[in-house]
Amino acid sequence: MSNGCASIAILTSSTSDAVAEGLVARWAEEADHALAAKQSNSNRSEIILLGRALIRALVERRTGAEGPECHICVDANGKPYVRMGSLKKALEISLSHSGSMIVAAATSLGPIGVDVEYYRPNQVMQPL
Repeated sequence: MSNGCASIAILTSSTSDAVAEGLVARWAEEADHALAAKQSNSNRSEIILLGRALIRALVERRTGAEGPECHICVDANGKPYVRMGSLKKALEISLSHSGSMIVAAATSLGPIGVDVEYYRPNQVMQPL
């Protein structure tokens, strides 16, 4: 397992359909497809599939474990985490999406959070 850093992946609207389809074909599981099928919005379904595929791709990169060994779960607060075999939380993960962007992150260092927000030129943004 890799230590000392976080892995981050970003998909945008410029990501080709072939790349997106390849990610889903390689890393999305039946449970992901079932969850996506329950969505009433096809864009939401695509985001679910791509986000979960990105998480599994990062987990494989960080640990060497293949997708079927990586189960994406949600804790009582709605935060996703990865369970691998007998390890309840193998890695900390975070996932965010807005507009046509999806960001995923995975690390073994501790809790991680990512956020992405689609820029809308006419939207007034509050300062941090």
